[in-house]
Amino acid sequence: MKNKGLVSICILLVVSLIMTGIFRIEQKKIDHQELEYTQKLNKKQKELATISKVTNDELLQKAPYDDTRQQVVTSQKVDEKAKKLFEILLTFGDSKEYRARKEKAQSLVTNNVLNDSKIFGSDKDVSGKNYIDTLKIYSTYRESKVYSSLADNDNMTVVVNVSYSSGRDNLPEATNHDVYKLQYNLTQDKFTDIKKIGNTDTVTD
Repeated sequence: MKNKGLVSICILLVVSLIMTGIFRIEQKKIDHQELEYTQKLNKKQKELATISKVTNDELLQKAPYDDTRQQVVTSQKVDEKAKKLFEILLTFGDSKEYRARKEKAQSLVTNNVLNDSKIFGSDKDVSGKNYIDTLKIYSTYRESKVYSSLADNDNMTVVVNVSYSSGRDNLPEATNHDVYKLQYNLTQDKFTDIKKIGNTDTVTD
């Protein structure tokens, strides 16, 4: 009876060892397959990333010739020019600097704008005196927000909301917010018209 019990135990141990061995072999196969799948997946991901980069590079190379991209590039350029223009127009501390605005803006505006007395008016009053120096008038550009339309027949409409500080001797400084409408010609690469269309508010410091 005891011998039968020992035999049964031995059989169970042998079967258990065999099953354990089979399980380990199968587990190794599974682990190996998972490793292969992971390697293949990583390879595919690298291939896709490479394809994506090449495609993006090709698109970026072609983008400058695309109408939409060109519109964006043009708008950005015009926006920067508008900001530069108003920084010139609204920054002066005496008559000399006020008169110098015209020369500084020559590369940005056409002759008709340079001759516009509302934009580049005289610094002399009716008596011939420099009223800017006499009253100690000054202006300091702060910032501007530019909104430009799409180009139409080589022209763009640009709206600028500009902020600047101004003051005079013995008076508090004020922060002004003016709105201007401009026309820009792509062929001439300059602003061809500037009109002040309003003032949003005035804040006294």
